[in-house]
Amino acid sequence: MVNGIKRVEIITTVLVTNATGNSMHNLGPAFDRRTAQFQAYHGQHFSLKHTYLLDANITNCSDLASQTSRMIAEWYYKKRINAEVIPCLTPAN
Repeated sequence: MVNGIKRVEIITTVLVTNATGNSMHNLGPAFDRRTAQFQAYHGQHFSLKHTYLLDANITNCSDLASQTSRMIAEWYYKKRINAEVIPCLTPAN
């Protein structure tokens, strides 16, 4: 927490293909808009960052589901910010 503002980083695993509902083309605009709205309404209490995790070599949902743990671990240990809350949005197995 910095100056009473709780840091939140949302992680979403996505595909770069247009073929599925879990693709970044379908999910990205909605998530980005809601992230901006949340920050506008609650910015005095929260600092919100939304990070997309993707691997261009993963082109279908089953591969994404099997690689999600690796992608999140790589992000967690190498790239994450020091947030108090980290929700993860991932494909269901």
